[in-house]
Amino acid sequence: MNPANINFRLRPRDHYEAVDLGCQFVRRWWKQLYAVWLLTMTPVAALCWLLIDDINYVSIAVWWVKPLFERGQLYFLSRAVFGAPPTIKETLRQTPKLMFLQCFATLTWRRFSPTRSFDLPVIQLEGLKGKSRQQRMTVLHRDNAASVSFWVTIVGVHLENFLMLAAIGLVVMFIPQGVQLEWETVFEAAPLYTTCYFVGMALVGPVYAASGFSLYLNRRITLEGWDLELIFRQLGQRLDDSRGSVHSGDGGAARRVTQAMCLVLALGALALPPSGSVRAETATEQTETAESQNWDAERSALTPDKAKEDIEKILKGSDFRNIVKKEAPKFWKEWEDRQEEKREKQLDDFTSSNFSFGEYFAQIFKLLIWATLIGLILYLLYRYRDSILALSWMPRIERKEKSKPTHVFDLDIREESLPPQLADEAWALWEQGRHRDALGLLYRGGLSRLVHRHGLRLNRGATEGDCVAMVKRRQGGALSDYFAVLTRVWQHLAYAHELPTAERFQELCRGWRDVFDVEREGGEHAAQ
Repeated sequence: MNPANINFRLRPRDHYEAVDLGCQFVRRWWKQLYAVWLLTMTPVAALCWLLIDDINYVSIAVWWVKPLFERGQLYFLSRAVFGAPPTIKETLRQTPKLMFLQCFATLTWRRFSPTRSFDLPVIQLEGLKGKSRQQRMTVLHRDNAASVSFWVTIVGVHLENFLMLAAIGLVVMFIPQGVQLEWETVFEAAPLYTTCYFVGMALVGPVYAASGFSLYLNRRITLEGWDLELIFRQLGQRLDDSRGSVHSGDGGAARRVTQAMCLVLALGALALPPSGSVRAETATEQTETAESQNWDAERSALTPDKAKEDIEKILKGSDFRNIVKKEAPKFWKEWEDRQEEKREKQLDDFTSSNFSFGEYFAQIFKLLIWATLIGLILYLLYRYRDSILALSWMPRIERKEKSKPTHVFDLDIREESLPPQLADEAWALWEQGRHRDALGLLYRGGLSRLVHRHGLRLNRGATEGDCVAMVKRRQGGALSDYFAVLTRVWQHLAYAHELPTAERFQELCRGWRDVFDVEREGGEHAAQ
């Protein structure tokens, strides 16, 4: 990718403006993009149509492999944007090889990625995979770019469905007014729905791929400063040209002579007589006029009796007397009959007068409520999983077997390293003038009690604020309030070198006794 060859103005754009730039790419090269898409999708759709018996699964199969069709779009755009658009033949020649690039991952766990078109250049153009791909995507997804790519996917899905419905409506519009439309036939017309969905997919596919690629280009322009690089190159080129113009003074005269010769040739071309193409167009118009007159004559010869004779002749022909016999196992025939009866019953229920749209939407609303309730329960279980585990019936032996940290923030929190009367010992250290040691002993003792007696599980990279949040989430009440105050006083001393007053420290000691010593005494009485 050479920024000097890019054929649009290089500048950092807003993400939505970058998406609009992708739409401009489609407007400029729409013939090539749609030709590549149709020539790629049509063979796959035809193959699925031949191999899959149920037409409803054909659209699902083609939809599932749709990300592979976007590879050819990206191949064309990645070269056309930089001034070297490939031919359709060359693009189609490279597309099968690109389809197999990380194909399994694309069609399995990455299939439902909402940022698929934005992530595709990382795989196809940069050739990254594994950890390096993940790190690169983390950088590109910053600055709200992933969110915009997500909404591009959502809008694309809705556009596909709207265009499918529009295509179905267009087909219905061509039905003559005198014909009684059987809605049962429309509901059973799976080929119609599938074909119209393919039309919507083909119309939206190139736009979706181009939007993701333009978002990717915009992120690289922002991160790598392509616009600044191009400006510096142009400045350097101007300096080189200014130095070279001093030694070449005849270049302007030669250029003027060339322009004059081109003007003379253009005037001569305008003075030539009309070519044979004008005569050919006149002959074509005369032929079309004669054909239209013959068609009008044939239409005037058509009468109801003649049409009836033609219909009877066609009905007596071999096309309506072709009998095909198929043999199948008895159980298979019985299963097909049951399925057919089931479909007919469902269709009759749907079209009968007893069918109520209110009941239908009520069932859908009921399902949505249940899905929301189940999702809320799962979220609450995950959100308060630590508190639930603390109240669970897990065996105490298993909890003791889990290794507990001995040092947090370089502070020794082992129970054997702490004095039995911790608050009294801390006050004694304060009176000796060892203020930092006294406050550190209180904070160290609080962490030790929380880890060993309250089951607080601290992560390796947890901070003081994380500890306060975890205590508040697990315990609450007086314990979490006291520990939050103790942590705040400790941070002021450790980082800002602000000593608390003697009265404040004495309150901390009393609070420590109320929170931790009372609990300890209660545990000892219970043990006795």
